[in-house]
Amino acid sequence: MGEVCRFLYVTDLHGDRRAYARLPELCKQQGVSILVNGGDLLPKHGDMRHAQGEFLRHDMPALLDACAAAGIRYYALFGNDDLRAWHDEWLALVDSCAHAFDLERRWLELDGGYFIRGNSWVPDYPFGLKDWCLRDRPDATPVPTRRSITTSPAGIDVIADPVAFFAARPTMQEHLETLVDPALPMDRCVLVTHAPPHGLGLGLLHDHTDVGSRGVRAFIERHQPLLTLSGHIHESPEVSRSWGGNAHHTARSGRTTCHQPGQELPYRLSVSVIEIDDSDGTPDLRITWNQLRLNA
Repeated sequence: MGEVCRFLYVTDLHGDRRAYARLPELCKQQGVSILVNGGDLLPKHGDMRHAQGEFLRHDMPALLDACAAAGIRYYALFGNDDLRAWHDEWLALVDSCAHAFDLERRWLELDGGYFIRGNSWVPDYPFGLKDWCLRDRPDATPVPTRRSITTSPAGIDVIADPVAFFAARPTMQEHLETLVDPALPMDRCVLVTHAPPHGLGLGLLHDHTDVGSRGVRAFIERHQPLLTLSGHIHESPEVSRSWGGNAHHTARSGRTTCHQPGQELPYRLSVSVIEIDDSDGTPDLRITWNQLRLNA
């Protein structure tokens, strides 16, 4: 192949307009023409349904226009806080832009003959919105919440029977297996999975509980993609910093490199530059993680 693949990775912006406004310029500064967003694209404050619709109709098109003007290809997917009520509108927006791509639907080719695809789903958690939740393992039971819901363009649906609801959905590992394409070499594949893998220190809550996905970890161990990129647990790198003085955002599982940059908005923007260089015949992966202060 002999070509370097470089891109900027960011996740969990939750509609922060200052952060989104910085991205095209950051890409230009880093000399990259690919921007990958790992999910939780839309606002979650106040009336989420209204705020997310407004962001998709006004702010996101402005970002995509700015990316197009700068020659940047934009790859993204929904995360657990992005309402499924707006998913069709997101897909329609992406389909209207030649330089924008949804990561969930299919494998997409990057520079250098690498491929990228995404997974929006996360393991069930103790919050009511279940739009993008799955059982992590077949023996998992629903996490109790006062009121569990899903959303659609028609409105809100209350989950009356959580056991039956989750039984009707695949497990995380079952879903991930549907993403495998036998025609693609996994050692040239990048999986953007909103939920980080379990057991690698990339899904740590403030109390040091690891809420990473065992299903994601099992997929990695079985298929060994070149790289996984995650998010979801904003605080994880900073929690690990409190242990040993260094933020832990990157780990290995077999031949796979796993990266989870975390997010510290509204105070600092966590962003990473990913570089894959196979000019010597073997992919050499370099990750540069940064936290940038944002002006008020």
